[in-house]
Amino acid sequence: MADQRVDKSWQTKGLDAYSTEAVLGTLNHYGAKVDEAAFRALAAEHYPMQIARRWLDAWAGKGQFSHFPASAAGLLWSRLMPEVLAPQAFALAWTQVLHRLATAPEDPELVGLFEAAEKVATQLPVPGPRRDAFLSEGLALVGAVNIDVGALVERLAEQKSAQLPRLLALADAFFPELQGLLGARAKAGQGDRAGAIVELAKWSADASRTFDGRAAAVEELVSMRAATEALEAARALHLEAVKNKSIDQVGRLHDVMHGLLHVLPQQGDLRTSAMKIVSQQHALLEQLGAQVHH
Repeated sequence: MADQRVDKSWQTKGLDAYSTEAVLGTLNHYGAKVDEAAFRALAAEHYPMQIARRWLDAWAGKGQFSHFPASAAGLLWSRLMPEVLAPQAFALAWTQVLHRLATAPEDPELVGLFEAAEKVATQLPVPGPRRDAFLSEGLALVGAVNIDVGALVERLAEQKSAQLPRLLALADAFFPELQGLLGARAKAGQGDRAGAIVELAKWSADASRTFDGRAAAVEELVSMRAATEALEAARALHLEAVKNKSIDQVGRLHDVMHGLLHVLPQQGDLRTSAMKIVSQQHALLEQLGAQVHH
């Protein structure tokens, strides 16, 4: 293994062109001490991007090899753990359906894309921390595609698309804790915008739902440019996150607030209130982050 390594043209050729031994040899050469058995042990508890982040602590690769761990972890997963669904497979299946619906909603190929995604939905990890980590990694990849799913649902509803029920069912299968959330956007597309906003505001205030689920409802209000309702809901969640002193909750809502700032007027009371919340979030993230590192 030590004698085989990936060359500098790996990004052009693609990592698939190299042997598993060469990939492992390169990882070891630049500081990630791993063999096939060690990778399988890591994969029993972590997903590819989590594994790559662990390797980065001792990584010495520069230039073409500075981002090698992420690509290597994905390739090794596909070769050494082919029977276990990877977050990348979920992200690919979901984004292919979304992209095709956004660009060609009547494309006959959608049938096959839906079938592939529905099969992936049956292979997701069972609910729990492992599933949460899976979806977190997969959704980070989905986010890079930058498709506003709620807006897409609303548009399909306006068009009375026959694909909409299947999309909503797939979303519920992928994200059962958000079951019904996108239905509010469909309601808006069918002409009941006011009712959709009320429904999303109630969702965001429902203490029986997860914090992430309630934050997702605020994101839908932001997407609908319902600035007043979104700010009110975000303020309530902010107070809850502060009370809980949860760095994850504060960080999640911080992302939501940045989206809200993009739809607020540049001047006025709404923006002033939003900026106050963001300022408090910055301070709390620094405080909580310092506690974590100590």
